[in-house]
Amino acid sequence: MNDKVFKYKSKFSYWVFLPAILFLGLFFYAYLYKANITYKGRHLLEYPNSYYVTGIISILSLAYAVYKLIKHRNSIQNKNDITISQHTLSFPHKNAVAKIELKKVDELYFNDDSDDDEVSVILYINDRKDRYEFFLDFFESVEKFTEFKTHLEKMYEQK
Repeated sequence: MNDKVFKYKSKFSYWVFLPAILFLGLFFYAYLYKANITYKGRHLLEYPNSYYVTGIISILSLAYAVYKLIKHRNSIQNKNDITISQHTLSFPHKNAVAKIELKKVDELYFNDDSDDDEVSVILYINDRKDRYEFFLDFFESVEKFTEFKTHLEKMYEQK
């Protein structure tokens, strides 16, 4: 059996920057007009605290968005391929490449949660202590994900 290689890349949307921009706008509004933050006539935050809180939230959400962007760029630069060979599965995990012998897999689970639109393959190893999840969104196409899933099923049944 030949090795099967699947491209596994993270997805990124620039919409992750939207909360930072919105809270930055609220920060400037609260600072320039000395405005309170109210909801249905109730003052939630008075003037000095209103721009402190919105400023802190905008900085935190901007830091999160930059973190996601850096993580995505690192994913593009690194070769993040999943390889299924005769008896092993190798894939990127954290900052290294993990290699798992398929005979050590305790359970193979397919998560098809239509409510959350999260379709994934889950591997449990070491008496269900270690868990590895592969999401449909990170594959090139649905066909590639289906091929990956069927390959894993075949290998799991052969063990």
